Amino acid sequence: MEGTIPSSFSELRSIEVLDLGGNNLEGTIPSSFSELKNIKVLKLRENNLEGTIPSSFSELKSIEYLDLGGNNLSGMLEFDMFLTFKSFTLLDLRSNNLTLLTKANSNGTLHQFESLNLGSCNLRKFPDFLRNQNKLLLLDLSHNNLEGLIPKWFYNVSIESLEFISLSDNFLVGFEQSPMVLPWSKLSSLDLGNNSLQGSLPIPPPSTRIYRVQRNFIREMSPLLICNQSSLEVLDLSYNNLSDMLPPCLGNFSSPLLVLQLRSNNFHGTIPKTWSKESGLKMIDLTENQLQGQVPRSMANCTMLEYLNVGNNQINDLFPFWLGTLSRLKVLVLRSNAFHGAITSPQTNYTFFELHIIDLSQNSFSRNLPAKYFLHWNAMKVVGANQLIYMVLHITSKDGPFDGTVLCTVTVTNKGINLKYDKTQYVFTVIDFSSNKFEGEIPEFLRTLKGLHLLNLSNNALTGYIPPTLGNLTNIKSMDLSKNKLFGEIPPQLTQLFSLEYFNVSNNCLTGPIPYGNQFDTFPNSSFGDNQSSESPFEFGWKVVAIGYGCRFVIGIVIGQIVIDIYIGAGESSATTLEWAMAELIRNPRVMAKAQAEVRQVLIGKKKLEGKDMQQLDFVKYDHRNFKITSSCSFTNKKSQGKM
Repeated sequence: MEGTIPSSFSELRSIEVLDLGGNNLEGTIPSSFSELKNIKVLKLRENNLEGTIPSSFSELKSIEYLDLGGNNLSGMLEFDMFLTFKSFTLLDLRSNNLTLLTKANSNGTLHQFESLNLGSCNLRKFPDFLRNQNKLLLLDLSHNNLEGLIPKWFYNVSIESLEFISLSDNFLVGFEQSPMVLPWSKLSSLDLGNNSLQGSLPIPPPSTRIYRVQRNFIREMSPLLICNQSSLEVLDLSYNNLSDMLPPCLGNFSSPLLVLQLRSNNFHGTIPKTWSKESGLKMIDLTENQLQGQVPRSMANCTMLEYLNVGNNQINDLFPFWLGTLSRLKVLVLRSNAFHGAITSPQTNYTFFELHIIDLSQNSFSRNLPAKYFLHWNAMKVVGANQLIYMVLHITSKDGPFDGTVLCTVTVTNKGINLKYDKTQYVFTVIDFSSNKFEGEIPEFLRTLKGLHLLNLSNNALTGYIPPTLGNLTNIKSMDLSKNKLFGEIPPQLTQLFSLEYFNVSNNCLTGPIPYGNQFDTFPNSSFGDNQSSESPFEFGWKVVAIGYGCRFVIGIVIGQIVIDIYIGAGESSATTLEWAMAELIRNPRVMAKAQAEVRQVLIGKKKLEGKDMQQLDFVKYDHRNFKITSSCSFTNKKSQGKM
């Protein structure tokens, strides 16, 4: 349904339930809705409605459930208006631009709410009417302007019924006389993330399934927070200042724990050595800590694991090939550690065939690239659909109405920059082996990974030619082969990679022309810079030579001679003119490539160019006019001088 809300709805005087949620409705909420005297449930959520909430809503005396969340409603709204409804129990105003006004002495005892979703309502303090609420199941005060301490009286709100509490995305700094164990006996989900909480963490009750305290300044954590939990499914303590050792019990959870997020803290010591065969973990994120030692082999017991990130630590180990038995593993990140040694050929059942992302960058892996692994990475062979499907872990409540998702986050070096992807698409496939000590040739087997989006082999010691079969990677968006020892020419087949947005082969030993056309016309000169050829830079005579000059190779003497013929009358020496020609060709790779192509065409079937062949080089003769003269001496024709 699109457009404005039809006024005819207000004529449905006897209707009790009206659900218009999840459409594309726009405009304002009709004030005539006050005519719906028998309405009990009104849902207008997730539309594009704007304006204020009509004051005539106070006449909806039979309303029990009002859902206006996820619109563009604005203005000031007196909460006391809802206290006049006799049976009103569920209110959702989240994700609007409302300013909810509450009075210090509101008589909240008249109504016992079951669900209050007041996220993004510009609240500056905890509403006083909450003191007397005893039947709440859900309370969402997220994305407000709450600041200071969580008041002591808040721990008595609906102490026997609350299942879901969210105070995330506020400015809270701590707890006023917090109990060691939070008192809500039926609590299922607690979200305190994105605040400024300091000190130590309170321990949630045993019923807690989801506990999020990410992006705060917490420094202390009791081992009991983890070790005594029997229902915990999601634990997110990432982006804090925790500096403890990881509790040994961490890997001994049975099936409930699904997500463990401890990234960006100061955890030290080793990763716990024992991980249970009953583990149901789908995500382990330990990146950006100070962990040392090795990756425990018992992690292979986590057969449900889809995401493992131990990057940016101090782990000193060989490649953990035994993780290849994890048939669901999609993301493996080992970047920025002290991993070392060769990656040998895979054994049976150690193939990582579901991998979408593997990041081994900034380690000390050596010897040849693991070519035979590429043959088994089936998920990278699939050309994904265009729709955005993100890597998420779904958490569905067993006992209540609350569902949740956990987005998979990765940081990869894309286009030469470290980029963080908070939403990782299922179709996003990455191989990043950069900044290691790999040597040997680029394997031909890479051609089979037609679903690959990002390939980074930069800053290694790779040799040999760039395989023309890389032109088979038709979905590639970023390819970085820079800072190696590659030689030969850039395969022209790569110009058919129409999805390619970033390409870098600088700092190698490449020779020959730079391909032009399609995406290659968009790449900057820096993509090809500093290729040092071992060939002699100059060879005189009419023989066509490829001159290694920085990262460009030009048909030097032929083009230079034409420029000399044109400018020799200007009084400059042929050496000066030739030097200028070379410099300008290097500065203009597109011109240089076209000139090379023309010379090669004329040279077909010949070993040398003769004087008469020069007349066929129309582009070379013409395009000298496009060169920008940057010499300190200006080249001018003598005839022009005579006219001055």
